[in-house]
Amino acid sequence: MTTAEELHRRGVRALNRGRHAVARRFLEEARAQRAEPDLGARVEASLAYALSETGDPHGALELCRTALSREGLEPGTRGVLYRQIALVEMLRGEGEAAIEAFGHAVGLTDDPVGRGNIHLNRGNVHLQRGDLDLAGADFAAAERAFTEAIAEYERIGN
Repeated sequence: MTTAEELHRRGVRALNRGRHAVARRFLEEARAQRAEPDLGARVEASLAYALSETGDPHGALELCRTALSREGLEPGTRGVLYRQIALVEMLRGEGEAAIEAFGHAVGLTDDPVGRGNIHLNRGNVHLQRGDLDLAGADFAAAERAFTEAIAEYERIGN
């Protein structure tokens, strides 16, 4: 039997390729395995993205909020859930809710690529709202985070 972790990896790969129906099958199968809490919540965050992309943003938000209500999740996992909430809210045009969720996520995200994506997306929301100063600050923070990620990658790769 394929592990929940492997199914999650396959689901994320499918999502990244735009194959939402395939991703959803992998993620639902991973979710059914009742993995440890952090992996289970990450699976649900990925599944929420698939739901949002296939026309169920309310289901996506509910899935993430339910997962967030669980005790004992690692901060990084909570950050992933808030990032998904923020992304769904952003895509729904709910700028204020997106900015709030991105604000929660940024303090919980140690991964520089994750932080870069948060700042980039939040910067876009600020830009859409006409707040150029806040957008510029987020875009600068995104650049710093992505530069950090590149340096980390080069350090590990050598």
